[in-house]
Order: sequence, then C-alpha cells, then structure tokens
Amino acid sequence: MKVINFDFKSSFANIRKNARFSIIILIVCILIGVICGLYQSRQYQGNKDLVYRGEPEVTLADIEKNEQYYFDAFDRIKAEIDCLDIYFKYFRNVKLTNANRELLEEAKVAFDDFYEDYKSTEYYFWETALTAGDKDKTVEFYRQKMTGLEEMKEVVDAKCAEDDEDKLLTDVERKRLNDQAVYIDAYHSNFETLIALFDAPDEEILKNNEEADRMLADNVDKLNKIIAMFNSAMQTISGSENYQILINKNIFPNSSIFTVEGINFGLLRMTEDETLLNNKINNAIIYAKSVEGLDSGHERLFAMITFFTLFGIILSITFGAFHTPKERKKG
Repeated sequence: MKVINFDFKSSFANIRKNARFSIIILIVCILIGVICGLYQSRQYQGNKDLVYRGEPEVTLADIEKNEQYYFDAFDRIKAEIDCLDIYFKYFRNVKLTNANRELLEEAKVAFDDFYEDYKSTEYYFWETALTAGDKDKTVEFYRQKMTGLEEMKEVVDAKCAEDDEDKLLTDVERKRLNDQAVYIDAYHSNFETLIALFDAPDEEILKNNEEADRMLADNVDKLNKIIAMFNSAMQTISGSENYQILINKNIFPNSSIFTVEGINFGLLRMTEDETLLNNKINNAIIYAKSVEGLDSGHERLFAMITFFTLFGIILSITFGAFHTPKERKKG
C-alpha cells in the first residue's frame, strides 16, 4: 500500500505550487456566496410592507356630503384619536433613551391636551341634530345603524346562550361578549336619542351644521399637528434606537364596517385597549421589534457571503496544502 507523508515543509511547497488553483477556488466560493445572498435577499422582500411608514394626515375632503356625512366625518376623527391613543400607550412600555422618551412624551402631552377639548366634540355629535343632506334620509340612515346593532346583539346573545350550555368560552372571551352586549345597547340608545332630535326646525339644524363644520376643521388641524409630532418621534426612534417599527395593517378597520368581534375604532368602538396592546406582532396594532439579530435582506446577503468566503478559505487552503501536483517531465 502506498503511503503519502505530509509535513509543514511539503505543505507550504504544495501551497506555493497550487496558489493559482487555490485563488480560483476562493473566488468561485465568494461568487457562489454573492449569488446565494442576492437570491435570499430578494426572497425576503415579502415582509417589507410591514414597516411603519408614519401615520397619514387626516382629511375629510373625500367624504361625500350627504345624509351620513357628519357620522362619517366624526367617526374618522374618533378613529384616528383611538389609533394615536393606542400608539402612545404601547410605547409607554417600550425601552427608549431619555431623549427619545422626552420627544414622545412631548407629543403625548399635546395629544392629551387635544383630547380634553375633543370630548365636547363627541358629545356634540351624539346630542345634536346634524345633516348635510335630506333630514328624513339622515334619520333613515341612523335607523339602519340601529338595525345593524340589533342584528349584532342577536349574534352576541346566541353565543352567550350557546356558552351557557357548552361552557366552551374562556372567562376573557365571555367577558368580551358581555362587554360587547353593553356597548351595543348603549349605541342603540344613543341613536334613539339622536333620531328624536330631528324634530328641530331646519334653521336650527343649519346652525348646528355650521358649528359642527367649525369643530371638524379645528379637530383636523390639531390632529394633523400631533400626527406630525408623532411621526417625527417615530422616525427618530427607528433611526437611533435598536428598533424597527412595524404596523399590523390588517388590524385597521374600514370605518363603514362594524363587526361583532372585529377591531373597531371610531364612534362605534367596542374593542378594549388590552386587545389592541397585545405584544404579539400578529395581534398588536403597532409593534417595536428589536433589530439586534433581526432577519433582513441585507443580513441574509452578508451572512451568505461570509459563510461562503470562510468556506472558500478553508477549501482553498486544504486543497493547496494537501494536493501534490504531478511534476512535469523534462525533455
């Protein structure tokens, strides 16, 4: 049996002789790493839309001025207030530097001051006859809302009755159903009160509309200033902290949709803060994810290049040291 012995001297001699092939092996491995890294990086792009790009400004310009205009306008403002309130409550539990905490707190103070003034606006809607269209059609619109609430109450009652027999719901789920039943009854009563106010003369309703328009314009202006402050704080936090701000866009409702177990903001909100402040990324409305060790397209690219470069170095050195090239025959 043929025995081949290697020592440092022969290994170094082999490396010198195999230098060209060793370099080619290293280059090939690096190229493979770049190709694999680019492929992995492109494959990762699917999660890019989760990144929070900032809260859009509030506008009422796209809402048609008909019998449901004032409901939709006040509902949109209340929905934005609900969102901002949840944002601030969530980031209260996120570890931030003192400077960023102060920046966010400054926006929170402005929001709290605004919300104190806003409360009277919401009361004004529920206690005042308003219509940008036909008065009778507005009343009919509110009756449709009441019918929808009655249908929801039937669903809730049926689920409660089913649980009375089967006991399949947890205490939290049962409490949520009971809370929804209370909310539905309260909203139903509010619409009854609102409809009764439409016995007012048209002149009074027109005067109410003017006051409502003033309130809406004032709220939009103040809200957009707070949104600008909040977005600036989020941009600073995501740029200077070890966080990537993510948003669960699927949790935002369309204000015209009102489902029993949905995430509802606005004038007809039934969802508790505890649900929206869930720390799980698929359930929380907003989420601050640490970027330390965060999987991303760039991370995957660099990881593949690093792996194949190290692999190439080991492979080229091994080949160079242990491959003994055949000596060319002279003559």
